Amino acid sequence: MPLLRSSKTVLGLDIGSHSVKAVHIARKGHTLIKLIEVGIAEIQKSSENPTNARISAIQTVLDSCNFTKGNVVTSVGGSSVVIKQVTFPTMSPKEIDSSLKWEAGQYIPLPGDEAEIKFQIRTADKVENRSEVLLVAVKKESLKDHLNLIRHFDFQPRIVDATPLALANAFLNSTANHEDKNIVLVEIGAGATVITIFRKGGFFLTRDISIGGDRFTGEVQAVYNLPYSEAEKAKKEKGFDLDLVKSVLDQLLLELRQSLLYYDTRTGNKGYHEIVVTGGGSRLTGLDSYLEDKFRIPVVDFNPFSAITGEDNSPENLQALAPQLGVAMGLALRG
Repeated sequence: MPLLRSSKTVLGLDIGSHSVKAVHIARKGHTLIKLIEVGIAEIQKSSENPTNARISAIQTVLDSCNFTKGNVVTSVGGSSVVIKQVTFPTMSPKEIDSSLKWEAGQYIPLPGDEAEIKFQIRTADKVENRSEVLLVAVKKESLKDHLNLIRHFDFQPRIVDATPLALANAFLNSTANHEDKNIVLVEIGAGATVITIFRKGGFFLTRDISIGGDRFTGEVQAVYNLPYSEAEKAKKEKGFDLDLVKSVLDQLLLELRQSLLYYDTRTGNKGYHEIVVTGGGSRLTGLDSYLEDKFRIPVVDFNPFSAITGEDNSPENLQALAPQLGVAMGLALRG
């Protein structure tokens, strides 16, 4: 196929605390041509060497994605990353960059010499003399560790993104008709949940909550005295009783409600079109209907592959894996 010969392949590589996820695509320009393969591998917690456990999981997904060379896009997230939208007087990118060297501490709770800071001007109003600027800061030590891990495989990442931004990118690329809507993304990972609320061209808010799928699994383990693997399976089965994890759910609901209220107050744009849930922890049976009942807002599962074009581009197991692959897909699309 001549089309594919002139295309490039991109691997979106999402290295989490619990597992490594990857999406391998072929694309030409900004057009997604074909989904080549996806891969997920758990990081063995029992390993005496956590770095080697991550390296092993990365190698597993590289093999399953048939990836040997091409562009790699990866991300950093969690407590090592701070994302905050702030208001500046209208100025050039060069002037903002210069001012951040002295003023970043007002916005980013990291010492300036310990953080790598990037920014993006989202809107600029010359009449009001104000610009909305999205700041992204990552701990230099964490970024260094991440790059060293990637370099073990003899390739240099083309882009290192922030995980919440990658997920937002996947959503915007897979969903039409999101203009003038407040978007709520709830990514429930193994160890934490990331709540991201944004409006295209408007305010961007993201928060990390220390409640994840492992907390739900732990509650099931405690009630039934099950090993981790069996408790993990039980919470996804039909007929699972959410009352077993109510204490954890109540904490998650409180954090989500506070985030929505803060966004309302900060922007004045009240009302939410829907809550979009994703991440491996979102596969908790009954979660969608539970959230809908509590917030009176439609809740949908995010499918990052809904906008894929071309033929023969859907592995049979894609639907089951989709909740875990949103970030990896967003990263691949950045390549």
